[in-house]
Amino acid sequence: MLEFPIPNDLNLITKGEYPEPFYFVYMNQEYITTCKDIQINQAAISQLLQKAGSENCDERTRAIHRIAELYKLNLLNEEQIGKFSEALWSQTDEPAGFPKNTDFYKFAFLESLPHPSEIDPVSLFKAYTAKEKFPLQKTKTEKGVSMTGGYIPFCHELIGATKRPLSEKGIDWSEQEAVGLFHRLLEWWDLDKEFTKKDSDTKFFSVSDEFKKRFANLTRILNQVIMPRLSPQALIKEELERLLKELSEYDIKCVATRAASLCVFPEQKQDIFDKIELGILSKEEEKITDAYNAIYQIFVLHNTDKIAEIPNDMCSYVELPIRWRCPINLSHAMRLGISILSNFPETITEELLCGMLFGLESLIEETSLESQLSSMKTVKRLDVRALAVSLAYTLHNYYLNKGLPIPETLQKWRSISDDVEEFADIRNKWINSNL
Repeated sequence: MLEFPIPNDLNLITKGEYPEPFYFVYMNQEYITTCKDIQINQAAISQLLQKAGSENCDERTRAIHRIAELYKLNLLNEEQIGKFSEALWSQTDEPAGFPKNTDFYKFAFLESLPHPSEIDPVSLFKAYTAKEKFPLQKTKTEKGVSMTGGYIPFCHELIGATKRPLSEKGIDWSEQEAVGLFHRLLEWWDLDKEFTKKDSDTKFFSVSDEFKKRFANLTRILNQVIMPRLSPQALIKEELERLLKELSEYDIKCVATRAASLCVFPEQKQDIFDKIELGILSKEEEKITDAYNAIYQIFVLHNTDKIAEIPNDMCSYVELPIRWRCPINLSHAMRLGISILSNFPETITEELLCGMLFGLESLIEETSLESQLSSMKTVKRLDVRALAVSLAYTLHNYYLNKGLPIPETLQKWRSISDDVEEFADIRNKWINSNL
């Protein structure tokens, strides 16, 4: 695949007909280390390194992507890494100073990709963050509203660059820096919040929906960037409380944000737990998603010693929908179950294990396309079956790590994933998890 030709004369029409093959390949470093002898055409690497410095945008982008995959898998020698670093940073954007004509976000250059010794990507990113602005609509001179669907690159960069509680990578912003970002978020909210109540004159798009999607980024930044760095004595408590109250009033889903704020407002614990319950019992998909994200925040806070214990109800919101295969909550509960097993295994209770195993046993038949008894629609069966394989695999690893016997239910799901008659997308859930 390294020698696959790189076209350099594509236009907007033909570009989609020749996608980069490495976009469709997933290679795991852990799996690569188990391979005894990996032979790579060194001449092909040399050619890619040369094309990585090309002035042709498409040629450079594709070459860099291929070399980056080799770099992540530790398949480049020191000389090749040095040449890759030089080629990568030979073309930079202004004023941020990060490599341009690549298909990577700026935060990818913080730790995932090499850089010359004289360049400090963290300082570059902090300078970029200080200069970049949130999309303030009210201060624009033109009247029109761009339909972004909620996609704001700066917000994505900020979240992607930030160190998370369960990771060693990323920028660990100081409380002072977090407070500075909060004031900028608050300015954005105060200037543009009224747009969440406006409707456009056309039936093709809604200004209100557009701004609600934009402000979903605000809640994510609060959850992942701001809240984890605030102390209970934070000087912005009053402003933060006002913002959280207004988010609810303007119908921005923020129960997860409320949960993340427990490190600042521990006295609101019961009120937040009640909001989570209301979200779980809702019939609205967005409210259910928000509530399950809030539960995950509770586990994160417990893991970082911000709250003393996890209420039993939080685990029951995972266990019961899986045990009884509640249609509206099942997928949410299974995804959260996978996250808890992977990241917080010490919190797993016997009741939660029993509930997940009971549900998985029933889902073997209920998600089968041959079943005449299941009330699930065909597409739903496939989606749930794929999730069930992922959950079974994660549970399988949990029992292995604990040195416990593997339950029969999990052995059945492994047999399903080994069955050549099973759908590839479902089989691959176990295979890819094992790579």
